[in-house]
Amino acid sequence: MANKSAGWEQFGGRGRIASRPDVTDPSMSPESSALLNRALQDRERLAVLDAYDIMDTVPEEGFEDLAQLTALACATPVALVSLVARDRQWFKARVGFPSCETDLDRSVCKFALAEPDLLVIPDLTADSRTAANPLVTGEPRIRFYAGAPLRSPEGHTVGSLCVIDTKPRPNGLTATQAGHLRRCARQAMSLLELRRATVEKAVAVGSRDAALRREGHLAILAEASAALLTASDPSRVIEPILETSTHSLGFEQCFIYDLAPGGRSVRLTGSIGVDEAMRAALADIDLDKPLCGIVVQTGQPLVLAHVQDGPEPRYAMARESGVDAYAGYPIRSRGRLSGVISFGSSTQGAFDEDTLTFFATIARYLSAVRERLDGEAALRASEMRSRLAQEAARIGTYEADIASGLMTVSPEFCRLFGLPVSPLLSVDAATDRIVPEDAHLASTQASREAGTTPPQATYRIRRADDGAVRWVTRTASFVHDSEGRPVRMLGTVQDVTEIQETLRLLGENQERLRAADQRLQVALVASGVVGLWDWMVDTDLLHGDANFARLYGLDAGRTEAGLTMEQYQEFVVPEDLEPLRARIRDTFEHGADFHVEYRLAIPGHDLRWVECKGQLIHDPDGQPVRFSGTAVDITERKTAEARLAASEAHWRGLFERLSEGFIVGEVIRDEAGAVRDWRYVEVNRAWGELVSIDPARAVGRTIREMFPGIEDAWVHEFADVVETGRPVSFIRQVGALARWYEGRAFPLGSERFGVIFLEVTERVQADARREGLLEFGDRMRTDADAAEVVKAGAATIGRVLGVGRVGYGTVGPDGETLVVGDGWSAQGFPALAERHRLDDYGLYAEDLRQGRTVVIPDVREDPRTKATAAALDAVSVRALINLPIVEKGRMVAILFVNDDRPREWAGPEVAFVRQIAELIRQAVERRHAEARQDLLNHELSHRLKNTLAMVTSIANQTLRSLSDRGPVETLQRRIQALASAHDLLLRRNWSPAPLHAVCEGVVNNAADAGRITLDGPDVALGPAAAMSASLLLHELATNAAKYGALSNDAGHVDLRWSVEDGADGPDLVMRWQERGGPPVVAPTSRGFGSRLIRTGLVGTGGVDTAYNPDGVVTVMRAPMVEVQRT
Repeated sequence: MANKSAGWEQFGGRGRIASRPDVTDPSMSPESSALLNRALQDRERLAVLDAYDIMDTVPEEGFEDLAQLTALACATPVALVSLVARDRQWFKARVGFPSCETDLDRSVCKFALAEPDLLVIPDLTADSRTAANPLVTGEPRIRFYAGAPLRSPEGHTVGSLCVIDTKPRPNGLTATQAGHLRRCARQAMSLLELRRATVEKAVAVGSRDAALRREGHLAILAEASAALLTASDPSRVIEPILETSTHSLGFEQCFIYDLAPGGRSVRLTGSIGVDEAMRAALADIDLDKPLCGIVVQTGQPLVLAHVQDGPEPRYAMARESGVDAYAGYPIRSRGRLSGVISFGSSTQGAFDEDTLTFFATIARYLSAVRERLDGEAALRASEMRSRLAQEAARIGTYEADIASGLMTVSPEFCRLFGLPVSPLLSVDAATDRIVPEDAHLASTQASREAGTTPPQATYRIRRADDGAVRWVTRTASFVHDSEGRPVRMLGTVQDVTEIQETLRLLGENQERLRAADQRLQVALVASGVVGLWDWMVDTDLLHGDANFARLYGLDAGRTEAGLTMEQYQEFVVPEDLEPLRARIRDTFEHGADFHVEYRLAIPGHDLRWVECKGQLIHDPDGQPVRFSGTAVDITERKTAEARLAASEAHWRGLFERLSEGFIVGEVIRDEAGAVRDWRYVEVNRAWGELVSIDPARAVGRTIREMFPGIEDAWVHEFADVVETGRPVSFIRQVGALARWYEGRAFPLGSERFGVIFLEVTERVQADARREGLLEFGDRMRTDADAAEVVKAGAATIGRVLGVGRVGYGTVGPDGETLVVGDGWSAQGFPALAERHRLDDYGLYAEDLRQGRTVVIPDVREDPRTKATAAALDAVSVRALINLPIVEKGRMVAILFVNDDRPREWAGPEVAFVRQIAELIRQAVERRHAEARQDLLNHELSHRLKNTLAMVTSIANQTLRSLSDRGPVETLQRRIQALASAHDLLLRRNWSPAPLHAVCEGVVNNAADAGRITLDGPDVALGPAAAMSASLLLHELATNAAKYGALSNDAGHVDLRWSVEDGADGPDLVMRWQERGGPPVVAPTSRGFGSRLIRTGLVGTGGVDTAYNPDGVVTVMRAPMVEVQRT
C-alpha cells in the first residue's frame, strides 16, 4: 500500500511540474501527433477555457458530486473532471486521487482532445500511446482508462470526464456505463457553461458599476473644478465636496497639507474624518513621521495597499490610526512642491485604478489652484516691487494722448516735477518746468505728432514746489494707429541729478588719476620691489620691466624684448613649476583669478619668494589678447610667516605637553544677548586625559553637548570672565564625572576665554575625610549618649563618601543575628529592618566573624555574594563595606556602608571608614566606662555621706556633756561643708569643678538667698582647690554670721573673683567684702578657723585680711596652675 500511495502521489504531484508545449509522442504516427499538438495549442480552445475562469479555483459541490456518481456508475476507484491547458492538466473534481494536477508528459486525458466520442483504452500497457507512460510501467501501474470529452457549444474540447482503474478491462465499459459517462460529461459542460454565464454577467455588472462610478467621479470633479476656479482657500472649498463622497470613493480619512517654510514639516490645512485631537496633533508635524512626508521627500505619489502588514517605522502613525490603504499625491506650484493631499481607508486594497485616477486628478486641480494663487501673489509682489523700485530710483511714468495733450502720470512723476499728485496732467505742465537753457531738448506738439521726439533726452527742470534745479532723463516711445500715425507717447522720467554730479566729479578726477598713475609707475620703478609683466598672446612672449628682470635674475634687455615661457621660468624651483603652469592654464581655460606664489633659485642669491597677480584681457570678440600683471618679492613676508609657524609649532608643542588641562572656549548668546552655553574652540591632550574623552570629539561642540546636565556654574562663571574681563579661580565638581577640578579662567577677548586646570578629586576627598574626622571628634566630645555618637559617625561617613546608607548594628552571642540601631541614610534611600541573619546575605559573614573587613564593589560579581545578590538588591545594596567590631576575640558589632550602584572603593575611603569605626568604638566604650564610673561614684558618695554622718554622730555623743554648744555646731558645719565639697566633686567624677558651683554650694548653707552676691568668670577648680575653697569660704561665712555682715538683717557680702596676671603666670584672685554689718573689731587671738583661712586656696597662703571699720575684706590669691591641678 505504501508503494501504491507513493505512485499516486507521483502521478498527481503536489506541485506544478513544467512540461514542454510540444507533446509529440514517438509511439504515435506523425499525423496523429500533429493532430494532437494542434488540439493542445489551439488558441480558440485555450480562449474558451480561459473564459470559464475555472482553473485553480476552489472545489465546488456540483463537480464533486459528478465525479462521485461517475466513479460509482463505472465501478472504478478513480474519477476525474480534467481540464487540459497549454502545459498542464488540472482536476476540478477528483475521487480516489490525491492531487490537483499533472504535467502533459504523464497525461492520458490529452488524447481525448482529438476524439469525437469516448476514448476507451482497455489495457494501457497494450496501447502504443500509453505503453511507455511511467505511470503505466511503474507505480501506480494504472491499466484502464475511459474518458468522455468536455466539448463547448463552439465545438472546442477543453478536457474530459474520465475514470481510471488499476486492472485492465478487455471489454471496456458496458453500454450502461458508457451512456452514464456521456451524460455526466454533458452535465459537467452544463456546469461550466453556467459558470461562464455567471462570469460574463459579473463582468457586465462590474463594467456597468465602473461606468456609474466614473460618471459619479466626473460629476464630483466637475463640481470641484467649478468651485476651485475662483477659490482663494482651496482646502476650505474642496473639503465639503469630498466629504459627501467618502462612501462612493471608498476613503474614510483625507488630509490636505501645506509644506511649511524651511521644508522640514507640513501644516494641516484641511481634513475629513478626523477629530479635533488628531487635527491638533497634525497641525504642524515633522516630515519624518507621517506617510505624507515620504511624498514630500520623493516628490512622487505614494500608494500602499497593505499598510498594516508593513514593518516600516514610517508606517507607524498610519498603523496606529487604523489606516490599511493609503494614497498620497504631491501638490505643486511654480515648479516646486507646495503640499500634499492624502486619502486613507481601514480596508485593505480599498482603492481601485479609477479611484486612484480620481485622487490624482484632485491633486492636479489643487496644484492648478495653488499655481494660480501663487502667481497672483507673485504678480502683486512684482507690482509692489516695481512701484517701490520706481519710487526708490525716483522714476516716474507717463502716457500722453497726442491729440488732447493730456497724459496719465504716476505719483512719482508728480513728485519729481514738484507738482501736486494727480493721475492726469497736461503735457505743458511738465515741459514748462524745463529751464530755458535746455528748452530745445523738450518734446513739442509737432515732434509728438510726427513721432520724431528723440527716444531719450537729459535736461534740467526747476521744481514747482521748492524751485530746486534737478537733472532729469526722459525716455519716449510711440503707439501708432492702424494707419501708422502716432496716437500716444509713453515713457519714463528719472531724477539723474546725482549721476550728473558724479559724472562732473568723475571728469575732474580723471586728470588727477592719470597724474597719480604716472607717479605710481615712477614709484614702482624706483622701489625695485614690484615688477611689471605683459604676456602677448599673439606672439606667446612675455615682456617685463627692469624690476621684473631683476627679481627673476634675467637680462633686462632680453626681458624687455620678450621671453618664452621656458626662458622666464628658468630659475623657478622645479617643485613649483607644475602648480604655476596649472594656474596659468586655469586662467586661460576657465577665467580663474591668477594669483600664485612660488620660489626662485637664482645662482649666487638666497632662495627668493615671488607673488604674481595677473589679469587676462580680451578683445571685443571675447578672445584673449594679453595677460598682464605684477610680480612682488615676498621673501621677507614668507620668512616672517615661517618664523611665526615655527613659533606656533613651539607653543603648540608646549600646549600639548602641558600636564594641566587647557581650554580655549567661546561663549554662545541667546537672542537677548545672555550667555546660555559655550563652545570648545581648542583643548589639549591633558584635557582629554583629565575628563576621559577624546579631545577631537570636543572641538566645535558645546559644554552642554559634551556633558548633558552639567552644573550651570560651569557656564555662568566663565561668562562672567568674558563680560567683566576679570580672571577667576575655582574648585568645583563635574557631577556627571564625579570628579573635582581646580583651575583658573581668564579672558582672551572677542567672546573667548582660556582655562587651565588640574583634577583635585583625591585632594578634595582627602580634605572632606579630614574635615569629617575633625567634625566627628567635636561631636564625640559634646554628645553624651552612645547612640548619638553612632548616628553622628554614620552621618559623617555618609556625607563624606556620598553613599546611600551607613549604620551600626550589634551582633548577638550566636555571631549570626545583627540588630540594626540608629544610623544614617540619604534622602529617599530605604531604611533597614531591625533584625537580620548575616548568612542570608552571602558567604562574607564568615570573614566578619574572623574580624576581617569586607569590601565588595559589586555584589552581583563578587563570588561571595553572587548567589544572594537578589536579597541584597531587595535592600538597595549593590556595593558595600562591612567592618566588624571585635572585643575579646568575638565580633560584637558591625559598621556597614551601603550604596545602590556598583562602586570601586578606594583605599583611603576604606581607611576613613575604619578610622570612624575605631572612634565610634572608643566613644562607645568610653561612654560605657563613664556610666560604670558614675555608678561607682554614686556608691562612694553614698558611703562617704554615711561615714560623715557617723562621725557627726560620734562627735555629738562625745561632746554631749559640753554646756557650750558653739564648738559642737562649728564642727558639725565644717563636716557638712566637707561633705558638700565631696558631693560636688563626686558628681563631676572627681574632675575639675566650676568655681561658681563651689561658692554657691557653700553660701546656700550659710545665709539667706540674696545676702551674698557671687560674680566672676567661669573657672574650673581642681579637686584639691575645690576642697580647700569650700572649707575656707565656710569659715568666712561662719565668721560673718557670728560677728560680721551676716550677723544682722542689713548686712551684705560681695564675693567676686577674677583671673589676673601674676609673677609666674595668671593668678586666681578672690575678694570677700562685707558691708552693712556691726562695727568691725579685729580679733585678739587666732583660732583654728583663722589658721584655716590663712592656708589659702591651695594650702600655700596668699591670703590678706583687712578689718576695715565698715566691713571685713579678705583677698585670696593663688596661681591658676595650682588651682586647676587635677
